[in-house]
This record gives sequence, structure tokens and C-alpha cells, in this order.
Amino acid sequence: MLFGGGWVFFAVADRLGDAAGFVGLLLPVAYLGGSITLAVRESTRRFGSGLLLAIGAALIILAGVCFGLLFMMAGH
Repeated sequence: MLFGGGWVFFAVADRLGDAAGFVGLLLPVAYLGGSITLAVRESTRRFGSGLLLAIGAALIILAGVCFGLLFMMAGH
């Protein structure tokens, strides 16, 4: 079972067909570029910094979930 917006990604990728790989590469690059642009501008610096911090927080949280699932499966 997928939680969050994962099912939306798979539904969109199914409709796009071969272009899904391009969109899957374009979205993270656009997010990173946009957040860096917002972090550099004076008026949106805090918002852009928050977006950049969200990338790191998501990686740490997802890595913890991954290791937790691996250790749980290894115990069975």
C-alpha cells in the first residue's frame, strides 16, 4: 500500500509512458533549482532555505524508515 502522494506519481507515470523518465528527472532538478533561486534572493531567502532543508530532512527520515524495514525483515 502506498502512502502519501506515491500513487499519484505512478498514475501520472502510467499515462505518460516513455516520457515518465524525463519527468522523473526534471521534477527533482526543477525543485532543487527553484529552491536555490529562492534561497539566493533576499526577499524569499527563508522560504528557499526551508525548501533546501526539507530535502535533507526527507532523506534522513526515509533512510531511517528504510533501515527500520530492513531490520524488521531480518528479524523474521
